[in-house]
Amino acid sequence: MRKEAIIHYIQDQPYVYGYEILAENPSLIKTLEDDFYVFKSNILLLKDIFDKDKVYHFNLQGRTILNFEKDVLNLIKNSPYRDNVVIELLENDLNSKELDGVFELFSKESIKVSLDDFGTASSNFDRLIEYKHIVESVKIDRILWKNMLGVVGEILKFCKDNNIRVICEKVETKEELDSLFSVGVRYFQGWYFKKIKVRESKEKAVLTREKIAQLSKEAYDITAKYNSNLNYDEFLENLRLLLLSHDLDIKFGSEEFFKLKDLINQTQDQPAKDLNFYFVDKSITALKELKANTLYKIKELKNLNSSIKKIILESKNDTLFNVIRSLDEYIKFLQQKVIELESVSSKVKGSDFYQRRKKLLREELLSRFARFKKDKDSFFVGCIYLRGLFEEANSGNEIPLYDMQKILEKLSGQLKLFFGENALVIQTEDFMVNFVSEKVNEKMLSSLQDKINKQEFTVKGKPVNLKAKVCVVKPSESDENFEDFMLRLEMNMYEMKFY
Repeated sequence: MRKEAIIHYIQDQPYVYGYEILAENPSLIKTLEDDFYVFKSNILLLKDIFDKDKVYHFNLQGRTILNFEKDVLNLIKNSPYRDNVVIELLENDLNSKELDGVFELFSKESIKVSLDDFGTASSNFDRLIEYKHIVESVKIDRILWKNMLGVVGEILKFCKDNNIRVICEKVETKEELDSLFSVGVRYFQGWYFKKIKVRESKEKAVLTREKIAQLSKEAYDITAKYNSNLNYDEFLENLRLLLLSHDLDIKFGSEEFFKLKDLINQTQDQPAKDLNFYFVDKSITALKELKANTLYKIKELKNLNSSIKKIILESKNDTLFNVIRSLDEYIKFLQQKVIELESVSSKVKGSDFYQRRKKLLREELLSRFARFKKDKDSFFVGCIYLRGLFEEANSGNEIPLYDMQKILEKLSGQLKLFFGENALVIQTEDFMVNFVSEKVNEKMLSSLQDKINKQEFTVKGKPVNLKAKVCVVKPSESDENFEDFMLRLEMNMYEMKFY
């Protein structure tokens, strides 16, 4: 999920009024089904960023609303955040009758809308007045306000009389902001607001160490996504810039990211001098030192244990036996601490790990797809979503790395029993396992799902039901190319996670 801030000036001070929620990969949205699934996943992910004092704009094609009318309404109505959800509509996306139907639909359910690219030839002021009780805002594109500032003033006056906000998009400079300010505009979006300090709310924002740790993890995830060979030193070098781009809602690797990078390089006030970034470096150093010290302590204790064990065992002294037991338990305790430290590290480096796994799976599927196209040599790629583990983690119960490894080993063994030792079994996400096989049928899938869900698995010594969901995708003659096949696979994975 990407988001772009919507800025509101209050007494000449910029604040974040809300966010426009954007698709991670807009180029992949080729059908109405794609558009709906992206909307659905973003609505469900809203809980991760929700702030009751903000509004959240979601883009949705008019045709998608008409084709998935019931599903769209249910998603919004059943969302705990429905009062903060605004649907962005393009007036020229539908004919006049169809658009009136969408407005009537949303009006009955009191769902708020924002009209994008308002002020064009297709804009209907009568419709705006009729449905002003659900129109939260109108958006004016750069082309209009840049060339027809007087028209913006007229739209602003009309909307102010009807209690509708006017948001001007794609503001890039201070001069453009001042120009819009002169006609009364107070709501904005654009690159300019990623270069200046904008407060989240009227209260002073506090960047806690916990928040820094969270941003550090996300910074590494984003960095690793663009460089599979990334090492820890490169991460430290890029961390400051990534943290800054995260706070400014700039996607790593985007055009805006490189503009920001150039801007920082041109200034003497480097982010490294900021106290927040100092804490990040100190935390990372402390983590590395703690792990090194713990490993050293285990090594020393093991040497001590080996040296005295023979003497203690020969003495047959109960007290000394207890010493040995305590020493063994302490070593196990320290080993568990190292596993936990590695678990923290895996969260930081996890994206890099999964990127390599996904690349391996993609290469295998690309090779098989080529054989399918040439020789009709079919195959199946399966997806197993471990919903039980997701729910466990989502409830705040962290899953130790050791337990996760045991579950995956057991699961891998079951899959190889079903599909043969040569079957490729690979974990591609935290709670998603993929497998590739040549022979799969509905009976096998049903049997596999039942078998997994009846198995006993434990997390922190307590039994947990994996609640596994299993599905398969196979290549089709309708797949014009490999990307079509991969898109169907990704959509199936989305369905498993969000249905």
